[in-house]
Amino acid sequence: GVYSKQVMIPIPDSLKYFRKDFQFRFINFASLASDNNPSWRSNCDQWNIDYVYLNANRSYKDTVFRKVSFVERAPSMLKKYEAMPFNQYRNNPGNEVKDELELIITNLDSTIFNSTYYYVVYQVDGPFEYLYPGGNCNLFPFNINGYQNCVSCAAHACPPVNFNFPLSESDSAEFEIRHLIIGDITPSDTVADTIRYRQKFHNYYAYDDGTPEQGYGLTPAGSKLAYRFTLNEKDTLRAIQMFFNHTQYDANEKYFNLMVWKDNNGKPGDVMYSQENEKVEYTSGLLGFHTYFLDTPILVNGTFYIGWEQQSGENLNLGYDNYNNAQAQIYYNSTGEWFQSIYQGALMMRPMLGKAFTLSGVDEPAVAKGSIT
Repeated sequence: GVYSKQVMIPIPDSLKYFRKDFQFRFINFASLASDNNPSWRSNCDQWNIDYVYLNANRSYKDTVFRKVSFVERAPSMLKKYEAMPFNQYRNNPGNEVKDELELIITNLDSTIFNSTYYYVVYQVDGPFEYLYPGGNCNLFPFNINGYQNCVSCAAHACPPVNFNFPLSESDSAEFEIRHLIIGDITPSDTVADTIRYRQKFHNYYAYDDGTPEQGYGLTPAGSKLAYRFTLNEKDTLRAIQMFFNHTQYDANEKYFNLMVWKDNNGKPGDVMYSQENEKVEYTSGLLGFHTYFLDTPILVNGTFYIGWEQQSGENLNLGYDNYNNAQAQIYYNSTGEWFQSIYQGALMMRPMLGKAFTLSGVDEPAVAKGSIT
């Protein structure tokens, strides 16, 4: 697909703009749902500025740059999840890790680089390290050959995962993975890029990456949303985390029933648990999940589903991650029958399992009356 479009903006007025305190900014205009649907008026029209290059003596033909880079963020090394409980990974590690990764690498210059690639895995607060040496490949200019791919250089674009994360009896573990691409020209003149990923094994499953590009909701009242998870060993479901988008006038702050279902031949079956009159809640800070504790933790095994039953017809506007695709795990029921979602993406809803826990944090400082923050 088309990842980006290059735009050239001339700045010709030297008297006005050629100063040390020259600044600029970009502002986008978003399309919103109608005023009749405030619960739908939320984040949309996502776009990003990838690369800004400002220099003198340029022309409209100056469209190449001495730069090699990764185009996407670093991927999870797990087949299905961004994160999963450590005990669930430990029970079946060989089936949880990908056979290979997919990296999108580009060369924005007009020169072919004899590039070197490798990734390194470090255990956070632990001794484990692993190095994958990808060797060398010719990285051709993007405007001639496009992105590097598995055919032109599998060792760089589709590196194998030839290891398992180490096992221990610890409750959790975390690993930092660094991907590096280096385009060597001379020993003193190189172009390079690095991306990092934190592989987390804590007490929750996540199909999503924690960033909502869109929002997801149902209508009418009584509609049900279910999200499928499959365990490697039986466990205790203690809470469900959700990220809800802010909407105009907080119109999605509605009540719902928190639900857990058994599996019935690949679709949600009998209700295992219901907790009525929960409300859409936000957490302070950027992209924070709200944790809904189960009043009574329940034992789960094999495949189960978490989700909600709507009390109103408003869009609850749950965060929706477009980077990952867990479409096959999402089911909705608005007519009395369960259907698989028709939209690619991952719901920002996570089951929390294992031992009992409490949420840690620091209370916000009290603000004196009349002061401004």
